[in-house]
Amino acid sequence: MKYNWVLCVTLLVFFTLPRQTSRRLSQLFAEEKKFGLTFSGSWNWNEEKETSVLADRVDASLFWRTFSFRAELLDKRLLSPWTPNSANTGLFMGIYHIPTASRLLYGALNEWGLPARIKNPWARTAPFAENHAPTVSDLITESSSKKLPSLHLYLKSAKIGAFSGFLSTSLDNEFNAALGSGISADFQDKKTLRLECFYTGKELQPRTAATWFSEEPPLPTRDFRIFGAGAVFSSPLFSLATDFANSETFAFGRGVYANIGVRFGGKTSRASLPWALSFASDGASDRYVGRNGVEPGEGFRYAAKFEYFGKNSALFRVGTTARAEYFGGDFERSSSELYYRFPMSRNAPIQFSRISFNIARNDLETPALNDYEAVAGLNLWKFRTFFSIGLSALSWSQEPFFYPLIDATNRWKSIKFSGDISYKLRFFLLSAKTGCLVKEEKEPLWNASFSYSLYGKHGRFTFKASSENLIDFFYDFENWLLTLSWRISL
Repeated sequence: MKYNWVLCVTLLVFFTLPRQTSRRLSQLFAEEKKFGLTFSGSWNWNEEKETSVLADRVDASLFWRTFSFRAELLDKRLLSPWTPNSANTGLFMGIYHIPTASRLLYGALNEWGLPARIKNPWARTAPFAENHAPTVSDLITESSSKKLPSLHLYLKSAKIGAFSGFLSTSLDNEFNAALGSGISADFQDKKTLRLECFYTGKELQPRTAATWFSEEPPLPTRDFRIFGAGAVFSSPLFSLATDFANSETFAFGRGVYANIGVRFGGKTSRASLPWALSFASDGASDRYVGRNGVEPGEGFRYAAKFEYFGKNSALFRVGTTARAEYFGGDFERSSSELYYRFPMSRNAPIQFSRISFNIARNDLETPALNDYEAVAGLNLWKFRTFFSIGLSALSWSQEPFFYPLIDATNRWKSIKFSGDISYKLRFFLLSAKTGCLVKEEKEPLWNASFSYSLYGKHGRFTFKASSENLIDFFYDFENWLLTLSWRISL
């Protein structure tokens, strides 16, 4: 009976609509719609350990006028008789407005921009001005047991003169809200100013001490909130960006985090200088708690890099990053890079693709740990090769250098080297890789892998076999780790 009432009301509404409205609705539903379907995943199998992992992703999108409707199914499970209930499955959905990038999402999310920069700064690269991306969130593409579904709304306005703005809000599975907003302005001579802010709060779970003499004291259930703000000014030859965050946690205290980045020059579509000089610095207090509710620890970091852009995609880059345990302390950790990408030439049968040299030092404990790594790429006709060698050494120097220089107190800890070669021809790619790790007073450890990829108009298939022992790779198939991955788009 109730279905009859629904049918009657539907017919009544349809026949009482004005003629122009009903005609407009008919035109909308008659317009061409585009549909996209992507099926991707991987399957891993190790016969010796009798373990098999299957990960699938199905992504369906419907494009209609200026909107995109997306549904995503992620599934990852361990195929083992001992763990029958090991599946991690999630169904996520989203609606996108293409012109403004506004979106309504439900699912596990990846965050970019200000919320990501104030989460755990030490897990990210140095906050150079060019690394200050706008705030945005989107659905994850790989199954994750750590990220729980949430509801996210992001609204961005169309340009009104030189200005545009956005508002965003998220609700997690415990109905904790996260709010964000921002405004941007485009001025003459291609100058841009962007201002953003972010706020969230939630109740953190209690923390217990791992041992009797643990450095981290036990903490009860406590309220937590954090506020962050950021500003970015960019122009063709100069950019300046900064962030500030203030956290307050019950029974733990207040903490702050701040960063700043500046860039001179740059070769982009807006600039013509062939070089760029960048500086960045950031620091966090000992009571600072990140956006995810975890304290990253006190620290201060400084970084600088110089880039020179040559013809035919050539690039020279040199940079250094140093970190201290607190502001004003000694820089006990550092890493430096020297990188050069050779200009590309289609007619040269033999040419270097790139070379790089990296050094790092960790002087938190005695002896200090020094790392050296060199990488070189060489193209031989249709073959692409890469070779790398890395050295780790312990140093007992009484006056450690800022850079890990080799001195008389050094003692080699390990040496590793690797090489890989690949051959690509239209619709398939073959690649092989081998490496060796030599530790002090231990036997060398060899590893090897081989992969074959098949490409087509609608996707690719890849088969890979790898082993942690080079001899077993050729004679003992049971130790192989087999991986089959695919991606099909329709």
